[in-house]
Amino acid sequence: MSVPHELNRTLNGYFGSNLSAILMAGVLAFWYQSADALTAEEDFQARCSASGVVLCNGFDSASAVSAGIQTAGDGSTQGMFSTDEKTSGAGSLRFTFRSGIGYANIGGAWSGNTSSPFSSGDTIYIQYRWKATPSYFSNNNNYWRSSIKHVNMHGSSSTCQGSEFTTILSGGRLSMYTNCGDGWFTDVNTNERLSRCTADCLIQQGANLVPSPNGSGYNCHYQNQFAGIGDGDGCFEPVADKWYTIYQKIQLGRWGGSDTTVEAWESHDGSPLLQFHRVNGVTWNNNRDDFFNRVRLETYMTEISRGAPTPAYIWYDELIVSKQPIAPPGSGGPVPLTPPRDLEVAPSE
Repeated sequence: MSVPHELNRTLNGYFGSNLSAILMAGVLAFWYQSADALTAEEDFQARCSASGVVLCNGFDSASAVSAGIQTAGDGSTQGMFSTDEKTSGAGSLRFTFRSGIGYANIGGAWSGNTSSPFSSGDTIYIQYRWKATPSYFSNNNNYWRSSIKHVNMHGSSSTCQGSEFTTILSGGRLSMYTNCGDGWFTDVNTNERLSRCTADCLIQQGANLVPSPNGSGYNCHYQNQFAGIGDGDGCFEPVADKWYTIYQKIQLGRWGGSDTTVEAWESHDGSPLLQFHRVNGVTWNNNRDDFFNRVRLETYMTEISRGAPTPAYIWYDELIVSKQPIAPPGSGGPVPLTPPRDLEVAPSE
């Protein structure tokens, strides 16, 4: 592609010898602006098609949902394709927490397999988005009074074992554990992992230990728990009617060793990723599988005490599991465009 000599001579009269650079910069700026202007669905597909992805589901059809749905404790199906809430595409996965139900498997689950397993030395990257109704939180505060499972990455033999990393809502906070309930406490000064919390400790860990307002992420003290805003102090306590992006990085150490590292971040309302877990020395118990190859989106409540008078709902969308880092939503990605490679400006005569 070239600029005609006549136009080139005219433009050179105005812009001088820098015409070539000016035109090149203008064309490339237009191209990159077009490449960045992705729709929400294009943005998700760019992340979904990136290198290393081993599972991706946007829950954009009934078949995309039904293929992995597992029933609730009474055999009913409470997970469904929903068009009322979504972050991209045609819909999302919605679970119903029915009123009057007081058993643990209140709403069932969705389960999917990765295209290849994760084993010692691999890094698991998980990204998903979720949103819940006000009754989801108020029912738990007043009636259910239980931890509520969100995501479970596990081996094929069981969801409750050493090869398990589960994300839960507990006490109003989002946190993770392994091996059927082994959580992570860390020292308030060094952030080193503790076997138990005998005094004050951190139950969530930000990107650094700098206090508010100059810190980053959530440093949630066991003995001083309050909702933070991600600037150093306080806890990550999600609220109703808001889409959250959760991003997790699990560096697997030795099976049976205590050298696995777990990190987790959240993002909402267009915010940058804010860290709420940063734990070294996590034990990978060798009691069952020595690999991870399945992921579940959950509703399970282990300690549920009684049913609630009103139903509640949770939506999941844009689930991605990868062996490579996953770009945040809205950051763009590979697009089916090729920048101009043959642009040149003909020399003036």
